[in-house]
Amino acid sequence: MTALAQRALDAAGIRESVDLVTPISDENAVNRSYLVQLHDGRRHVLRQYRWPYDQPDELRRPEKEAWLAELLVKHGVPAPRTLARVQYNGGTVVLREFLPGRALGDLPPASSSDAWRAAGETLARIHNIRIGSTDRAGVIIGTEVRPFQEGGWGEWHLANALAHSRRIAARGHYHVKPDRVARLFSRAVQLLDARPIRLLHNDTHAWNILVHQAEGRWRCTGWLDWEFAWMGDPAWDVARLDLFRIRDIGKTPPAFQEGYGAARVPVVSELYELAIMLWMSNQADDGDTTLLPTYRNAHEYLLHADATLMTLEDAIGC
Repeated sequence: MTALAQRALDAAGIRESVDLVTPISDENAVNRSYLVQLHDGRRHVLRQYRWPYDQPDELRRPEKEAWLAELLVKHGVPAPRTLARVQYNGGTVVLREFLPGRALGDLPPASSSDAWRAAGETLARIHNIRIGSTDRAGVIIGTEVRPFQEGGWGEWHLANALAHSRRIAARGHYHVKPDRVARLFSRAVQLLDARPIRLLHNDTHAWNILVHQAEGRWRCTGWLDWEFAWMGDPAWDVARLDLFRIRDIGKTPPAFQEGYGAARVPVVSELYELAIMLWMSNQADDGDTTLLPTYRNAHEYLLHADATLMTLEDAIGC
C-alpha cells in the first residue's frame, strides 16, 4: 500500500515521500481508507475502491465522489476533495484531502448536543442542493442523475418495500404480508412523489460525519462517503440517520433537529421507517454484521408489524 500511496502522491504532483500508511476505517465490502503521513508532516487519505457484488459497479464512484465533493464545498459543505486518481490491477485508488475531526458516533451522546446540532445545520445545507434544472429522483452515476428503473420516487419505494416484504414472508418470521405492504405503498406513491427532490447522501449515519471542537465550539468538519448518493426526498436521509447504528448510541438527540431546522414529516417518516426496517431485517438475514444495533431494532420493530401497518393504513386511507 505504501508504493500505491507514493504513486498517488506523484500523480497529484506532491513531491514528498511517504512516511507511514495506516488503516483509518474498518475494512468493509466496498472500500478501504488509509491515512497517508508524509515525511514533512502533512497528511492525506488514500481511498481504495472495491466492489464485491455480482453486478458490475456502474456508479463510477471515483468520478462521482470527486465531482460531488467540489459541488458540496461550493455550497459550504465540508467534503474531501480528490487530489489524484490511480489505476492498479483493474481497481482504482484516489488520494484525497485529510479532514480533521472525530466521527460523530464516537462521541459520548450525553455531551455531544452541540456536535449533533452542527451536523444538522450541515445536512440542511446539503438538502438545499439541486442538480440540474429539473427535480428528478434517481441514482447519481458519475456526474449524471439516472432515473430509477421503477419510475419515480414513490414507485421506487413501492418496488423496494414489496421485494423486501416478500423475502421476509418467505422466511415466516414476522406477520408481514406482501400484498398488504403493496397496497399501502401503492396508495402512498402520490404522497411520496409530491415530496421535494434534493441531493441525498443516502448513507447517512453518525460515523460518516466528522466534527471538531475548537475554542469551546463544535463544528462539522467533514461529511464522508458519497459513493451511494441519490436525488430524492430529504426526509429519507433523516430517517436513515435516525435508524442506522454501527454501535448503540440511542436515539438521535433533539439538538440535531434544532440544527436541521425542520420537523420530521408525519406519515412519510413512518413509511420510510417501515421500508428501512424491512430492508434491515433482510440484510441481517444475509449475515451482515455492520449494523448490529439496527438489526436488533428491526427485529423488535417487525414483531409489531401488524399494528404498525394498521396505523399507516389508517393514515393513508387504505
